[in-house]
Amino acid sequence: ESALGKPLDPHALTLGFARRFAGYKRATLLFRDPARLAALVNNPERPVQFIFAGKAHPRDEPAKELIREVQQFSRRPEFRDRLVLLEGYDVDLARSLVQGCDIWLNTPLRPLEASGTSGMKAVANGALHCSVLDGWWYEAFRPRLGWAIGRDRIDDDPKVQDAFDAESLYDLLENEISQSFYERDSDGIPRDWVQRMKGSIAAYAPLFNTSRMVSEYATHAYAPAAKSWHRLRESQMAPARHQADWLRRVTSGWGAIRVISVEDNCAEILRASESVNVNVHVHLGALTTQDVTIDVLYGATSPSGEMLDVREAPLAHKGQGDDGTWSYAGCFAPAEGGRVGYAVRLLPHHPGLHDPFAAGLVCWA
Repeated sequence: ESALGKPLDPHALTLGFARRFAGYKRATLLFRDPARLAALVNNPERPVQFIFAGKAHPRDEPAKELIREVQQFSRRPEFRDRLVLLEGYDVDLARSLVQGCDIWLNTPLRPLEASGTSGMKAVANGALHCSVLDGWWYEAFRPRLGWAIGRDRIDDDPKVQDAFDAESLYDLLENEISQSFYERDSDGIPRDWVQRMKGSIAAYAPLFNTSRMVSEYATHAYAPAAKSWHRLRESQMAPARHQADWLRRVTSGWGAIRVISVEDNCAEILRASESVNVNVHVHLGALTTQDVTIDVLYGATSPSGEMLDVREAPLAHKGQGDDGTWSYAGCFAPAEGGRVGYAVRLLPHHPGLHDPFAAGLVCWA
C-alpha cells in the first residue's frame, strides 16, 4: 500500500500489455469507451485490472503521447488501483509480467504485427493470449486456447477497424474471459481456466518460440536476401540492371492484362477428391508467358463465400490463339466434401525474383 491506495489486487483478473509503444500497436484501444471500461474494472464480483509497461523511441513523439494518455487514464478516480503504468521497462520487469499476468493482451492494427514474441513468452508461463489475429497469433489461434479480438479481415478504414476491435475486446472481457476466470468449483479452483492454461502451454510452447522465429527469419528471409544480393552484384551489377529493366517493363505492361474467360467442369456436383478442371484464357498485352505465373487458389468456403484453408494449384499455358490470347489449363482436387470455391491469380515471374509478391503486382479472376 502507498499514498496511491492499494494498487493491484492479487485475486483480480490481471491483463498485461507490455511492449514497445508505437502507434500501430494501439495501446490505447482499450480506452475507446471509458464508461464501459470503468464498469468493467470496478465490477464488484468480477473485477479486472490492467498493467501497462513499455518504452517509446526517443524520437517517436506520437508514441510518447500514447504513454502520456495511459498515465492520465491511470490517475482518473474510476481507474485508480485498477490501471497501472509501470516505469523502467526492462528484461527483469518483462520476466515478472509474463509470469504474473493471467492474460497477455495484444491489439495491433492488422496487418502490421511482425511476430509478437512477448506473447509467446507469456503463454509459455501459463498466461492465456488475447490478441488481434495478426503476427504469430494469426497462425496459432485455436478456440479455447486463448481469444481472438475482432475478425479475420482488414478494413480499408482504420477507424472502422478500431471501433470493431474495441467492441470485440469489451465483449470478450465482459463475458467469456471473466466468466472462465471467476467460475470456481467447491475448492475455489477455476477448472475451465486451468484447462485452458494447460492446453495453451502444451499447444504453443513447443511450436511458437523465439528459436523458431529466428530460424525461420534466417532461412526464409535473411539467407535468400543475402544470396540474391551476391547474385545481383555479379558482373558489375549486370543482373541487377537486367532485373530492374524487367521490373519496369512488367510494371508498365501489367495494366493491359485481361482475363477473358474462366471455365470449369463443375456443371454437376462432384465427389470429394474428384478433379476440377480449370481453363483460363488471358490477354497478356506486351508481356509473355515467361513474365507471369497463373495458379488457382481453392478451398472450402464459409456461408458468406470466404475461402478457408486455401491451397494452390498451378496452371500451365497450352498455346496462343489467333486473337493473341493465351490459354492456360490445370486442375485441383478438393480434399473433402462441402462447398468449395476457387479463384485464378496472376503473379509476375522472374528467375531472380525470390518473392513473387515483392513486385507488388497481382491480377485476380
